Amino acid sequence: MSQQIIPNCVDTERNVLGYCMMNARYLDSCRATIEQDDFSLPQHVKIWNAICRIYDAGGQVERVTVYTDLLARGEDKFVGGLGYLVDLDNFLPEIPAIGQYVRQLRDTKVRRRIVFAASHIAKMAQDATTEMETIVETLGKSLVEITAQDPGRGAISTREMIETIGVTELLRPREETGIALPWPRLQKALCGLQAGQMAVLMAATSRGKTSMALQIATGAALQGSAPVIWAMEMGEKSNFQRMVTQLSGVYATKQFASAEERAAHRRALNQLEEHPIYFDTKSSSVTAFLSTLRQIRAKATIGIALVDHLQLIRSEDARNRTQEVSENSRALKLAAMDMQIPFLVLCQVDRSSVKGDGKIGLHSAKESGDIENDADIVMWIEGGELDRTQDSTVSLHIGKQREGPAGFSIAFSFNPTSQRFQEIAE
Repeated sequence: MSQQIIPNCVDTERNVLGYCMMNARYLDSCRATIEQDDFSLPQHVKIWNAICRIYDAGGQVERVTVYTDLLARGEDKFVGGLGYLVDLDNFLPEIPAIGQYVRQLRDTKVRRRIVFAASHIAKMAQDATTEMETIVETLGKSLVEITAQDPGRGAISTREMIETIGVTELLRPREETGIALPWPRLQKALCGLQAGQMAVLMAATSRGKTSMALQIATGAALQGSAPVIWAMEMGEKSNFQRMVTQLSGVYATKQFASAEERAAHRRALNQLEEHPIYFDTKSSSVTAFLSTLRQIRAKATIGIALVDHLQLIRSEDARNRTQEVSENSRALKLAAMDMQIPFLVLCQVDRSSVKGDGKIGLHSAKESGDIENDADIVMWIEGGELDRTQDSTVSLHIGKQREGPAGFSIAFSFNPTSQRFQEIAE
């Protein structure tokens, strides 16, 4: 393999250091945005760290004070002495473009990270003893780490928000936007599922959380935004059959008794063909699922990601089961914010919450007490097991909502024939 060229922009690094030691106004803007690993040369890192130490201590940043700081730490010889600091004045542009310099430094840093990550992955791939799953998992984690530190995702000031987003948008009243929900009262209460949100739907086994989630996903598809379902409990065939049942009102595998039933099935199939829904049954980690989402996003507009369910996700470096679930919960929330799509995460509740007179609450999530902290919305289904022969009545309780009302319940009926939930009128 040929020797790699490591991306750098040494002249820009010199300009930034030179201007920061020349004028405090430039340093004020750079200190808030530049990090030490934005510099590619070790001597520039040492100089920048010295500048930051003096700045943070309230001292006056200039060449002599920076040199004195380096000298006290025995680092002066590694940066070329005072002569190198003075030489940073040479060839400085008359009109500094600090914003452009910062963007160039951050862009080049990301490129370096990509090169290093690619080199590491290449070595793993060349090692025949390394499992393929480990290589793919490492590749996915590297991509997440690189994109998570996108220079455009740092802090933003109120001035920048007003300039880029606008006052009208910032102060616009809460509206029913995002992915619309198939039930009027719930839609009005939540105003849809918004980009970047993580909504958690909790329930005990056989309470209908998958059916309710599939109804939401199907509704999203019919709105023109493709759902992606990470199914770890039911296969794509079973999920497809349930969606056909929900759309047609007749069991998907039933022998048709009438022309009306056949027509209903044809309409359901046509709808699912015209509005694709994606199933992922292969991913075994959050990283792998995010890779799937990126592949799908290259060919379709993703409306919502559905995870069924949280407790089935594994981590390669698992230590403690509770910690593992917490880490996966946090990773899903960060993914929702990163990809700017809503995540609907299904979650099992702890058995102690459903036996005897136990009540489900915000802290009832199985094997983790951190899920409710990560979630923007937490809902749970209350009631006994669904009757498979006749309609059942349950309640959907909204236990948490960051931007709206919470602490109330909506009554639903579940029809076993259509596998659909319907709101019960007040």
